[in-house]
Amino acid sequence: MVWYGWCFLKPAALRPDRTSRRMAATAGRPELATRWEDGRLGSPTRRACPLKMASTEITMHLRSIAAVVVTLALGLQACSSAPSQRPVKLGPVDTGAGSINSARAYLEGRWTLESFEVYPPGKPPITLKGSGTLSYDEFGNLKMDIRADQASSDVLRAAGVEITDGVISSNGRTAVDMQNHTLTYIIEGQNPSATGPLAVNRPRHWQVEGTLLTLTTQDDAGKPLSVGKWRKVT
Repeated sequence: MVWYGWCFLKPAALRPDRTSRRMAATAGRPELATRWEDGRLGSPTRRACPLKMASTEITMHLRSIAAVVVTLALGLQACSSAPSQRPVKLGPVDTGAGSINSARAYLEGRWTLESFEVYPPGKPPITLKGSGTLSYDEFGNLKMDIRADQASSDVLRAAGVEITDGVISSNGRTAVDMQNHTLTYIIEGQNPSATGPLAVNRPRHWQVEGTLLTLTTQDDAGKPLSVGKWRKVT
């Protein structure tokens, strides 16, 4: 028999015999009623109930499991209610106005030369007499041909411009720098250590006015070395 917290165990060896109980009742000596077969007096031995201890351990174990289940449930609820951590799209940064793609789209097409001038250090400006075409594709590849008359060819060559048979020809790629408003030419076959006004190591500073594109090269002090104006045809 299990009681809360404790239970009385009454093994057969400790039960008072019937004779002792009868004698105690007839003799008016109730103390004999608590005499046991082993001769001891007093209350029955109080011992912890093993069944109750086992039941308590099971209860504590079940409470621990319940606490873990509640914790997991709360964690799952917090995860499901948390805001999404997916990256937020910020819009077409590379395709809007002022982007590299928009600059390439502007350059793409065919251009004709309207004017071309060279400013040799310490000498009068040279105005080219001739014609020229400039083409860009959607990937920034370029092809430029400038044809000058004989007199202009000699003066341009003396100013450090690489010209062959009266033609300034360039084929390569264009790197666009939107922050500095420059175009850098990567030209096939040109000497990277050249120092002329049209050397590939000199960025072309660009300025746009509608369909008019002005490209300027500068010296180390920021003074113009050449200025070419191109008009977009297609």
